[in-house]
Amino acid sequence: MGFNHSKIKAARASSNLSQCEAAEVVGLTVQTYRLRESAAGDQFRLVELEKLYKACSETGKELIVDAVIDYLHS
Repeated sequence: MGFNHSKIKAARASSNLSQCEAAEVVGLTVQTYRLRESAAGDQFRLVELEKLYKACSETGKELIVDAVIDYLHS
């Protein structure tokens, strides 16, 4: 099992962040952010997930942690 991009999308959405806002938070272009969130591009880097985590709600934070833990156990 690879990285669960749907949990990152759910984390962003549950935190009421648009893809544009999330891209700005993590320091990516909107196009690159969309590719990473859709799993069509490169994986998110830990530093990007950390920045997104800090901008998320508690529910969003839990989803990001779950995605990382799932990936580490895959």
